[in-house]
Amino acid sequence: MREIKFRQPVYEDGKLVWWHYWGYKDGIYQHPMNRNDSYQSLLIVDVNGKEIFEGDIVAYNYGSTTYTKLVIWDSQLSGFTVGVRGYIGDRDGKYSMEVIGNMIENPDILE
Repeated sequence: MREIKFRQPVYEDGKLVWWHYWGYKDGIYQHPMNRNDSYQSLLIVDVNGKEIFEGDIVAYNYGSTTYTKLVIWDSQLSGFTVGVRGYIGDRDGKYSMEVIGNMIENPDILE
């Protein structure tokens, strides 16, 4: 069975205290902690080997420009994208992504 992973924020007194990881791992189903939003793993890693999840904020270079974008699910493409109509991955070695935060802990990065 394919590994499918999610993470969800766990809050105490309105503050994020840790991330709970759940889903199918090694064929065993692990339950979510609560009904908070969950963010799916893309099952790929950034340039530093950090796993990338939906809701992460990534930076990447394309040509001489650095972009900072949110990883989202695009239902029209039936896949994850970076920002609006961007693409995940390494296109001909022209750029690589680095996770620099996420929308829960670092929303100011995108402002």
